[in-house]
Parts: sequence; structure tokens; C-alpha cells
Amino acid sequence: MGIRQTLNENPVITAGATGAIIVIALIFIIVQAFGRHGGTRGRISGKAFFSDDDGKTWFADDAAKIPPIDHDGKPAYRVAVFRCADGTEFVARLERFSDEVKQQMEDQIKKNPNAAPVLQYTASMGALEVKRPGQPNWMKLVGSPPEEIRKIMQPVCPKDNSSNGVTQIRPE
Repeated sequence: MGIRQTLNENPVITAGATGAIIVIALIFIIVQAFGRHGGTRGRISGKAFFSDDDGKTWFADDAAKIPPIDHDGKPAYRVAVFRCADGTEFVARLERFSDEVKQQMEDQIKKNPNAAPVLQYTASMGALEVKRPGQPNWMKLVGSPPEEIRKIMQPVCPKDNSSNGVTQIRPE
């Protein structure tokens, strides 16, 4: 019996595997977005990359800011920046929350400024939207087709469409 047939005959296994993939993706994004640096009293320390031109250029800003942020009057989205084996740097994906979810997260922080923003961010991960630069449509991380999300989450060098030798760059 093949894998496809097994999955088709066992929807519970399929749902469990899909859920596991989503959880792994969420953990990956959290670690990537906030790194392994933690400030005191749950505050996020450090920087994250953002872009206000669909990933053509990027800049570092406070990692505790909830995307999108305002940058010189334009919306800027958190971005995942990578380096290819040949040294080429590129944005693999952009990340944002809807205005409604962002407002809810900001309201939670105002109510309890000592609460860990990373936990609030995690609680809203199901509402995180992602896209590759140049794509017109944002996709919810949870609830979108897993294969489409996997394509967005997997960094691929623009020159050769390969993920060999790709490393993530973090702001200093």
C-alpha cells in the first residue's frame, strides 16, 4: 500500500500530519522572528528585518514591533532574509497580521506591558499572513493549503531555484 493510499484511507492520520507540519512551521517562524534572545520580564530584545518595497530592500528595526509597521508613511512588513552559497542576499518571504489582529495584539500589550510579546505573537500565529516577494496575494499560515505554505516558507535562491547552501541572515 502506498503512502497516498494510506493517507486517503486514514483522514485522522492525514489531519495529524498536517497539524504537525503547521506546528513546526509556527515554531520556525517564532524562532526566526524573535531569535533566541530574550530580554528581562518577557520583553523581546533585538532587531528584525522589515521591508516597505515588497522585499527589494530591507532595514532592521525593533523585533517587538508587530507587522506591518509604519516606515516613512508606508507599510513595512517583517521579512526573512537569506544568503545563497554565492553570497547573494534575498528576501524569501514577507509576514504581516491583519489590521484587526494587530490591533488586538497591541491592545493586549497596552493592558499588560510586562506580558511577554512573544507569547502574544504566538497566540496570534494562526492569523499570520505570508507571501513571497512579487506575489500579489497573502496567505494565512494556518488554513491555507500546506503545499502552498511550504513553498513560501522554504527559502530558494533566486538565481538557481535551489535551497542548497542557503543561510539565514539576522540583524545585528
